[in-house]
Amino acid sequence: MWTGPAGRKRKRSTRIRIVPNFQLDGVRETKAQARARAQGVADMFERAERGAVTMDKLRGTLNSLVPVSMALPTIDDFLAAHLKRVEGKSTYSNDYTAVQVFLAWLGKSSRNYIDWVTRDVVARFVSEQLERVQRSTVRRYVGSLSVAFKEAYLNEVLPRNPFDNISWPQTVEHGKARREAFSPAEVRYMMDNLPPQWASMVKCCYYLGGLRLKDCCYLRWSFFDLDAKTCTLETSKRGVYMCIPLVAPLLEHLRTLPRDSVFLHPDMAANYKQSRGRNLSAEFSAFVRAYGFGVMQHPTAGGDRRGMTSKTFHSIRSTVATQLHLLGVDENVAMKTLSHASKEVHAIYVRPSTDELRAGLEAVAGKLDNV
Repeated sequence: MWTGPAGRKRKRSTRIRIVPNFQLDGVRETKAQARARAQGVADMFERAERGAVTMDKLRGTLNSLVPVSMALPTIDDFLAAHLKRVEGKSTYSNDYTAVQVFLAWLGKSSRNYIDWVTRDVVARFVSEQLERVQRSTVRRYVGSLSVAFKEAYLNEVLPRNPFDNISWPQTVEHGKARREAFSPAEVRYMMDNLPPQWASMVKCCYYLGGLRLKDCCYLRWSFFDLDAKTCTLETSKRGVYMCIPLVAPLLEHLRTLPRDSVFLHPDMAANYKQSRGRNLSAEFSAFVRAYGFGVMQHPTAGGDRRGMTSKTFHSIRSTVATQLHLLGVDENVAMKTLSHASKEVHAIYVRPSTDELRAGLEAVAGKLDNV
């Protein structure tokens, strides 16, 4: 047990048995030696929370202190080993597909140790997969992955199965609106009216091709070359290397920002690190509600019922994808701009509004006037 930086008591198991004459890889260990080894691990936990070491370094140290049989594998190594144990052609096919989808979604994070996969990670995986494939397909993914991680739980490698008893988001019913994109007018309004760092985040997200919230929070001045008019970064989700050209409005904005920190948005970076983005997502959603951007008429009951759409900071990414599509930008260029790996994923982000659909249909109807 230790007291964290916020003053709260923390408790975590070192998974080291303090028993007399414990056999450690064939070497007999006394109770005092086991206790000293456990204290070393506990000290590393505390130092990691206080920022003295990274989690990767911590896990590497832990693995060096325990027998090989107790060391945690990386996610991709663990799932590869699981597939080798799967019996049955049909079961292997389903499990192989689920593993490949999960590893592709993780990107570079697949090299993390398996205790990195928490319920929050699983919830994000499920939520994003529900936007691209059927609910039944996602259930098959979760079922296959749950079996794999249950093995780790039963073998006491993990304290719990992160895929067990997850909460499923409600699926949007047929006829109801899916998550919408912001209109360009709404994006412009947020740029002009949000608090300074939030307004700057929106500008960076929009003008840099729909960057994700985490990438916007962690933008560093070292990424930018204002003379060459480029921003070079590696995306946090998939580790994609990008060299993004800086457009004139963003260049003008960047030159007005103070450069007294490593980050463009230091408060946002600190907040994201503390809450993994949850606090920022809730704060942005509050702005959306306050400005009325999330209010929609229900498609039934003659428009008398009203509800909230699920517009989030990520919806700006959909705005960029939609505008690129409406402007006739080549699909491959649009995918490169948003760092999308497939056309199927890219298509999900193209979400034209009713007005934009109307404009398209009126243009098609107008063609008959010239016949």
